[in-house]
Amino acid sequence: MTGAHAEELERELATCQSAPSDSSYEDYKALTAHDARLHELILCIADNAAVRQAFRAHALPSAHLRLAYNQPFGEQTMIEHRAIVDALVSGRQPQRRRRWPTTWNLPGPDPVPF
Repeated sequence: MTGAHAEELERELATCQSAPSDSSYEDYKALTAHDARLHELILCIADNAAVRQAFRAHALPSAHLRLAYNQPFGEQTMIEHRAIVDALVSGRQPQRRRRWPTTWNLPGPDPVPF
């Protein structure tokens, strides 16, 4: 992680400073665009072409399925982005989430251990 990388990450975080207030397209499109850019930037910094290609093929096309980034999900996304950038810049590991967000309402145990 270079100083230039850290600055790029901070600039991207600054492009979306508040969570959407509603679930309409106009409200969540800025966060959706920011989300895609941040993930792409992290993958560019990691310099792993295979993972970047997989992300582009599988994650980006499904991003439109996130129909509502409304609160609290939008707020949670922004909090997580801040924590990820802080961890990358500082070199420390981020705190792992132990449970899926309750807004997803998934039954049973966590399908993927974090």
